[in-house]
Amino acid sequence: MLLRLINIVFDDRVSAIDLAKLVSALAVFWAAFFRIVSTLLLRPLLDRHKWLRSRLVVAAGREYDRGGGRENNEKLGTPVTRERYVKNVVGRWPWDVAVICQHVVGGALCAPSVLGIGGFDEATASSLACLGILSEVGFEVQDTMIWVLKWSRRKVPTPKFLLAVAHHSFALVLGVPFVITYRCLGILHWMCFDLQAAAAMSLAVYEYTKLLDVSESGQRMQFQILTGVALSIMVWTRGFHWVYLCYKFIQPLYSDGAWVLLLVGAIVAIVFTVFNAIYIQSFYARYARSRKVRTEEGSCAIAKAYNRMVKLSCVKSQTAKPCEKYRYFFRGSRFRKNEVRKWLILRSLPYTASTIMVASTLRSLVERMDKAKPILILLSVALSIAISRFGLMYYRFIFSPLNSLPGPSQGSFLDGNSGPIQNEPFMDVQKRWWMEAGLDAPLIHYTSVLGKHNLIILDADIAGEVLTDPAGVDNPRYSKRLSFLSGILGRGLITLEGAEWRRHRRVVQPAFHAGNLRARLGAVVPTLTERLLDHWGRCEGREIPAESHLSALTLDVIGDVAFSHNFRALGVVQEWAAATDSCIDDKMVTSLAQDPLVDAIMNLLRPDRVRDVFLVLGLSRFFECVDAKSRRRLRVLDAGVDDVVKTARENMRKHAVIGGGGNSGAPRGMSLLELLLEASEDAESSASLSDADLCEEIKTFIVSGHETTSTLVMWALYVLATEAAVQQKLFDDIIEHAPKGVIGVDQMGEMTYLAAFIKEVARLYPPIGVIVRHNETEEAFGRQAVPRNTRLVVSPHLLHRHPSYWQDPLEFIPERWIENDSGKKEKPHRFAYLPFGAGGRNCIGQHFALLEAKLVLAPMIRRFAIRLAPSVRGADLHFTHFVTVKCEPELKICVKTRPEWERDGVQ
Repeated sequence: MLLRLINIVFDDRVSAIDLAKLVSALAVFWAAFFRIVSTLLLRPLLDRHKWLRSRLVVAAGREYDRGGGRENNEKLGTPVTRERYVKNVVGRWPWDVAVICQHVVGGALCAPSVLGIGGFDEATASSLACLGILSEVGFEVQDTMIWVLKWSRRKVPTPKFLLAVAHHSFALVLGVPFVITYRCLGILHWMCFDLQAAAAMSLAVYEYTKLLDVSESGQRMQFQILTGVALSIMVWTRGFHWVYLCYKFIQPLYSDGAWVLLLVGAIVAIVFTVFNAIYIQSFYARYARSRKVRTEEGSCAIAKAYNRMVKLSCVKSQTAKPCEKYRYFFRGSRFRKNEVRKWLILRSLPYTASTIMVASTLRSLVERMDKAKPILILLSVALSIAISRFGLMYYRFIFSPLNSLPGPSQGSFLDGNSGPIQNEPFMDVQKRWWMEAGLDAPLIHYTSVLGKHNLIILDADIAGEVLTDPAGVDNPRYSKRLSFLSGILGRGLITLEGAEWRRHRRVVQPAFHAGNLRARLGAVVPTLTERLLDHWGRCEGREIPAESHLSALTLDVIGDVAFSHNFRALGVVQEWAAATDSCIDDKMVTSLAQDPLVDAIMNLLRPDRVRDVFLVLGLSRFFECVDAKSRRRLRVLDAGVDDVVKTARENMRKHAVIGGGGNSGAPRGMSLLELLLEASEDAESSASLSDADLCEEIKTFIVSGHETTSTLVMWALYVLATEAAVQQKLFDDIIEHAPKGVIGVDQMGEMTYLAAFIKEVARLYPPIGVIVRHNETEEAFGRQAVPRNTRLVVSPHLLHRHPSYWQDPLEFIPERWIENDSGKKEKPHRFAYLPFGAGGRNCIGQHFALLEAKLVLAPMIRRFAIRLAPSVRGADLHFTHFVTVKCEPELKICVKTRPEWERDGVQ
């Protein structure tokens, strides 16, 4: 509500008087809010937690003892006992914490607009900057009221009263708190204080340029001079880190003159710093000579003398006035720290750089300032950035223009609508939202963890615009942002962006389209498929875990065809077939002993709650640093991949592939890895990958190469088991073109119904669940504005079922892909059919996967009649998503060998 009100003010351009009224009212509210926090939250916290109170009592007692309180009491005869001192310190603790929190929050709100974090628009930056300024302006309002109440009973105002009122009123009117230079509330306060002042100056400059027409050269020159003087004063007062902050908000106004203004400010700051340091050093030197001590000891003596003077003036008698006691108890440390600050000038020149390093409320911190400086500065910067980042995320969560789109009700900021998505079957929730919004809704909006906005794209034209964005450019409009996968799969085709992706794609693409690889696939797949079918044939009547067995088959296929490596996955299926224990039927092949490389990579890809937290916070790259198990698996994975590359090189040398021998004429052909190694060995070719690049690509091929095909074949078996008529048509098509013998690659082109069947399976049960992109710039889909960093979800699962693009979308109809008697067939929208994605970043191995699926299914259908296992008949099979879209519970089938006369085509 507050930010909306501020936006309205800036948009309507109300008068300066109305703006001042609003700022004053909100400032009082802002200050009062933190007073309520201090009263209602911090004091009960102190009362309930005895350990906190005891620690404060001990710390206050030690501070009293180290400060020479007992000796000062004896000399001054003051009534300030140790108990009284401790009581006052403990009593003001909630106040101090509330004050620091107020400044931290205010500075954090200003940090994005000053540092450019998030890169939000002008209205948002102005709103956040103004809100951060209110925390400081609220202090000025409060201090002014305190002074007025304190001296209201006096008939004649003293000069001190008039000066204080003028000081705070000046700060209130300007709306910038840079006139307060000696408020010491800790490192966090100083860092946030600078951010607030920078945001205030930025906002003031922005507003004044709108009020004053600075288009004329004379007015512009006057404005530049005034701004340069203000910057000089602020740089000198606050520190040289202001050079960066000032540049951030002054650069858009004076593109060429910004550095000139900053240079003037820096020169003025250096001059004043040098004169200030020389003066203070000479003063300390004179004082030290008069006391015959070293300069450092002289500065400490001055600080102690100043402290004694404060005590003497405040508590010299029993009749000391309450305001004077308040001045000592609550502001005594302020005077002491000011003198310590001057002493530290000698050690940390220039003066301006020391302002953010020496302020502290704890004497022990001052004593260890040399060690504490960098740590506290880093912590304060990290905390400020973290708070500002969460504040920005919450602001976008509340005020995003996407909230007006159809979709579920906005959930909480912490988890959004993630609960139903995680707890219900894959895509069931999204389907329900789609039905509620209407089938013609082009976009569905929902939120996820920490207010992340998501758009489900149900319009094929919009999906095409997102997916066909030019790939391989350094600054794409839409990016993938697969930071989680890059930690596991490395920098391969799936995770790379920009020029690196283009280079990898250019090298790998010819290998996938090489006739040599096609020959290798035609030689390997039938052999391995026959091994699997032999195991099934010996186990007729048993329930076959289709998903696990097909995963083992495709893993061995990708190992042989792509890497010339034997993963020994079908050996596990052989153990399953030889087992007599019935309980082995319920075990997945992936849960049994298998290749360590595959075991490591699949375990790394499994969901992990801790890793999800790191992913949401944008710290996924650091997850392996805290998880020992993941580090071990990554070491196993890297070692296994290195062995695969070394083995491929040895095989190439053994068969004299490198050096001109070659085996391109061999029936099996070369593996994908051997083709890439051969290209890399060509020194004159720019199309080459290093061994490190090859290792990254191997991980990608292992995951995508076998998971995609095994999932596609699994859903094909499900359709065969549930659609008897379709299974019979497929059998007839296969028997017509390959009644006997090995079914090769050349025969696949003749099986029209098999090709249509595979396409329809990929339509109704696409292996890829979702395609995710993030827009790097603000986009517009039709009339709907889409802020940058929105998660765009293109779901083939939903687009393939959209009634606007398909006739009878929920029916399995392979004939839609075959020309009818009149030579026509259904032509879907180009981007309504996305089983392997679209655009430049579509699946590079889609033809490989489709051909492999045909080579697996054809002999399977010719040899066996397939039906659902009794345990899953009538069961509620639903989708689940892990790498690819599978079913839960696991699909199980039963097979029965077809009689010879049927396979011979005798009806």
